[in-house]
Amino acid sequence: MLPRAASTQSAALGLKGPMTKREAHDSPIAGAAVLLTAVLVLAGCGSIAGPISLGSLPAADQTTANNPPTTVYSDIAQKALTCWVGPKGPLKRTHIFHADAASPTTGGKAEIALHERDTTQAHPWGARTFRIELQSEGGGTNTRVTMQNIKIKQDLADAMRTDVIAWANGRDSCQAQVVRPPPPEAVAAAPAKKKAALRKAL
Repeated sequence: MLPRAASTQSAALGLKGPMTKREAHDSPIAGAAVLLTAVLVLAGCGSIAGPISLGSLPAADQTTANNPPTTVYSDIAQKALTCWVGPKGPLKRTHIFHADAASPTTGGKAEIALHERDTTQAHPWGARTFRIELQSEGGGTNTRVTMQNIKIKQDLADAMRTDVIAWANGRDSCQAQVVRPPPPEAVAAAPAKKKAALRKAL
């Protein structure tokens, strides 16, 4: 099982200060930002024990990215946080983002997953619905990207697959919001939040 990194500093995505476990649960973006920085903090530490197993879950889809695992991990995680579970993301209200990574010195093996948000529980991490596994290839210069749709509707899962392949190869994409356009209130709220933040900074 991959190590959790809930207490790691969240500087990698521009967040300041440590996150408590409760704050990480309440804020999927902030909590995932904390976990994302594990790839940097764990450098030089122990490696993940044993392979990541796909178990008896649905068949997985694979591709190879011409970038090292740590680069692919960072790009996919940051862009998924914006496109999939950000303010305009189709999974913002229904899913929680989670990411784990090994030290870059041991290959940077990583897993990114989306979990159902179970509001009936104190810790609302429900079943996994979509997962991405990253493993080093070609002596660390390439990354094998394994995507597995467990419970996402197929049209959205196909769009997410397109996003992952683009992000893994350093390209922009947000097809998830094409097949699931954000509601008008979410589109209007995003610029308003930016203006409020700008006024505070002045």
